[in-house]
Amino acid sequence: MSGRMRSTTGPRWTARLRLRGSRRRLGVAQALGLVAAATTSAVVLAAVLVTLTDPRVFPNLGVALWWAATTITTVGYGDVVPLSAIGRAVGAVLMFGGVGALAFVTAIAASSIVVGEVEEEEREIEAYERRLARRLDRLETRLARIERLLRAPGPDGRDRVANSGS
Repeated sequence: MSGRMRSTTGPRWTARLRLRGSRRRLGVAQALGLVAAATTSAVVLAAVLVTLTDPRVFPNLGVALWWAATTITTVGYGDVVPLSAIGRAVGAVLMFGGVGALAFVTAIAASSIVVGEVEEEEREIEAYERRLARRLDRLETRLARIERLLRAPGPDGRDRVANSGS
């Protein structure tokens, strides 16, 4: 759980510690949208770059977009390929980007499962903290009563705390 510790006071002096997320979590749809936007941007950018680096092989943006889409998905039909070193470098970056995007989508799926489990654990921990705080408050009340009794004069009129040797 990422977060910072924050002390909040309970009904009395009892301090309860709570973990609070210091940043907002992306939802699954937002994360997938981010991957889709990044992937689409990468395809369009790569297509534009190869039309500039290899204009004979990629005479128009349509052919370049086809190549970029098949490359980023790591299908790579081989019907069109860049011939220049810069064009091949663009292709290599695009291939690794495709693998990275797939890994990111897998991480999003795993994260959504884990986040659900963590939220359930957080609810259980918060319930446990509330029970502990109530118990500590009861103990504080009992301790305060004991301290009052100890400070009250004894049957002989002397202070009980002074008589206890403490």
